[in-house]
Formats: sequence, structure tokens, C-alpha cells
Amino acid sequence: MKYSLRLIIIICFFLVLFIPPLTFSETKTAAGERLKKENPSSASSNLTAPVVRYHEGGKLIKEAADHFNRGIDYHKRGDLKKAIEYYSKTIALNPKHAEAYSHRGAAHLQLGNFKQAIEDCNKAITLNPKDANSYNNRGAANNNLGNYKQAITDFDKFIALNPKHAKAYDNRGAAHYNLGNYKQAITDFDKSIALNPKDAKVYYDRSGAYARLGNSKQSMADLKAAAKLGDKI
Repeated sequence: MKYSLRLIIIICFFLVLFIPPLTFSETKTAAGERLKKENPSSASSNLTAPVVRYHEGGKLIKEAADHFNRGIDYHKRGDLKKAIEYYSKTIALNPKHAEAYSHRGAAHLQLGNFKQAIEDCNKAITLNPKDANSYNNRGAANNNLGNYKQAITDFDKFIALNPKHAKAYDNRGAAHYNLGNYKQAITDFDKSIALNPKDAKVYYDRSGAYARLGNSKQSMADLKAAAKLGDKI
């Protein structure tokens, strides 16, 4: 059944007034399908190219590389439990393999294992402080656990490494929204829209922040924009 654009906007406007805490694109579904669609630069959807071999103490560890490559293959196919199994085998053979922790953390995030995701991201960042994807994924995990301030800190670090990543600003804006920092949230949503004006979700997120501030005119304008792009949400 098709509804008119005006009716959709009216319904959405009233829903915005009771909108629950905003969520992050990375964790829309346990299987991670939404993540792959909305955030192509996350660790779980931009998996690194297969690695042939690693060295540790001068000794060739081909088995660890093989496990890591198999983990990536399962991850790409959406078999997250199998991916975690092989990332874990990689880590058992090479405890300093930062990418294995980063990828396993991303898989845990997609499965909704937020505490495990944070643990793996922590380890990955310790081994590689410039691992942007782990900051991003840890931020999403923190948001889902209600650790909004920590999520903002994580997204600050991710954005410092990837200042043109539109979805990261939306994610940080969502964390600010959940803390009641609606003006700061709008600033982040503005930046996200400037970088990617075709993401309907960000307009909807911003409409909620405007509604909380009592700016019904701008809220309605954003809802209208979101409705026009609704098929891309």
C-alpha cells in the first residue's frame, strides 16, 4: 500500500518526539548486513587483502597467515562465528597480530558481543595506535552499552584519522544526541550531510535533534528530505 509523502511526514514528525536513543549504522542487525550497506569503510566490510606469511622471532609462521586468510574469507561470506574461530587461531599462533584482533572485534560487534568487541579493539589499538577501524568499532560498541562519552572519545580519534568519513560524524552525532547534547549533535549531522547529502538516516537523526530543541520548522524540513531519500535508509 502506498502512502502520500505528506502523510508520511506527519506520522514521522510525531514519532520523532518520542524517538529512542539513536543507534549506530555499524550495529543495525546482528548479522551485520546493514553495516555492510551503510558503512563500507568499517573493518568488517573493508577487509584487508590476504596476507601470505608473518615472521615472529625470525621464524616463518605460515599457519597463522593461513588461519587469518580463512577468517577473512568466512567474514566476507557472513559466517561471523567461523571468522572469529580462525581469527582466534591466528592470535594463538601470533599474539601480536593487530589485524586479527581488529577483525575479530569487528565480527563480535556485528554479532552484538559488545564487551568482547571492546576487548579486541583495545588490544588492536595497543598493538597499532593508528588502527582507525578499531576506534570506530569500539565507539559503536560503547554506544550500544550506553557508554556515550567514551563513544564520543573513540569517534574523535577515528575522525582525526579519517576527517572525511561521513558516517563517523553521524555516529558521533548520535552519541551526542543520546547524551542530550542536541546542538553538538546537529553540528555533527551537518558535517555528515555535507560529506554525503544522500544519506536519509542522517536527515532523520537531525530532525530528532531539531525537534528536541523545539525547532519544528527545521525538523519537518529534515523529515521531508528523509522521506524523499527513504528508499536509501
